[in-house]
Amino acid sequence: MAVTLAGCQPLVEFADAQQTDDSQPEKEQSRLQTQIAWLLLEAEDAFKERRLTTPEGDNALGYYREVIRLQPDNVEANQGVEQIVEQYFIWAHRAATQQRWGKASEYLEKAQQIKPDHPGLKEIADLIKQGQSK
Repeated sequence: MAVTLAGCQPLVEFADAQQTDDSQPEKEQSRLQTQIAWLLLEAEDAFKERRLTTPEGDNALGYYREVIRLQPDNVEANQGVEQIVEQYFIWAHRAATQQRWGKASEYLEKAQQIKPDHPGLKEIADLIKQGQSK
């Protein structure tokens, strides 16, 4: 919309510039949401393919952490990180019950690197210690 007064130039440039500035944050937000959606899909695929923390640059944890960097309160990404820790916990427990102490220790270490305060990790660590001392 242009407004003109007698003897004045139209304000079209101002109106157009204002519309561009107003839509810029919306475009950025849309780009961000698209990027987050893509990262979450990649994370889900990586998780299903058991690429939890490796290979570097193409793993579920890396994708979830990137989402959290972009949007710290993203529920899906935070739950995804929890699922990774939980999966390592399950694998560590299974390996320990099969007396595969090396594998159990490896899975435990990966879980501890991601979330050292996970409530079940101490239990697995104690189980591994007991088993290795026999």
